Amino acid sequence: MARKTVIIRFDSAEAYNKHDAEVISIIKEDTGTDNFISNPSYPPIYHLLVLPDAGVQAASVVHIIQPAPLTDDAIKKLKDLDGVIVQIQGEE
Repeated sequence: MARKTVIIRFDSAEAYNKHDAEVISIIKEDTGTDNFISNPSYPPIYHLLVLPDAGVQAASVVHIIQPAPLTDDAIKKLKDLDGVIVQIQGEE
């Protein structure tokens, strides 16, 4: 199943407080890990990125991490949560 590089945002602190645990659960169920890059903001911005030509998952060309990009099923579940914004790389 194809996976997509995404950035997940919350449109408000209320959305973050309401859905963060579910967002983390969806990510963990889809990727097998809850280890990923998060912006130090409130509410946070989650980065689930990949460098496709290298076949290596990464937060940037400097920091290599282990979270996998998400499947379409996980992206749909996240988009169905009110106040959760999913930005898919290449579809900006």
